[in-house]
Amino acid sequence: MPEDLTEFRRWILAVLDGVGADSIRQIRYLRSVGVGVDELVLELDDAVVTAQAKNREGLLGQEELRLIERVGEHVDALPPSPGPLWTESALGEAAQWRELREAAAQAHAALTRMWADA
Repeated sequence: MPEDLTEFRRWILAVLDGVGADSIRQIRYLRSVGVGVDELVLELDDAVVTAQAKNREGLLGQEELRLIERVGEHVDALPPSPGPLWTESALGEAAQWRELREAAAQAHAALTRMWADA
């Protein structure tokens, strides 16, 4: 878990970038590290919990937290792994993954703008 606020912000943006990446890039990543599709969302779960802690510490605002939690809500709506949505083909075809990627990309863009002004 990142300690420094700048490091935390970089980490959050990197996590959102990975979750928001196109399915081809995601599949390449998964194959390169030899893990399953569920790995894409495990780090996002850590990011949500860490963001909530930073919010309680007064280091992350409510709006920033809400952007990150919204992406986490898309993950929470996915059926449990393993299952038909947890395959490489589903990653490229299923609406649920497309919506998660869009939410992550929107959060990434919004946080990048907010933190550029900070």
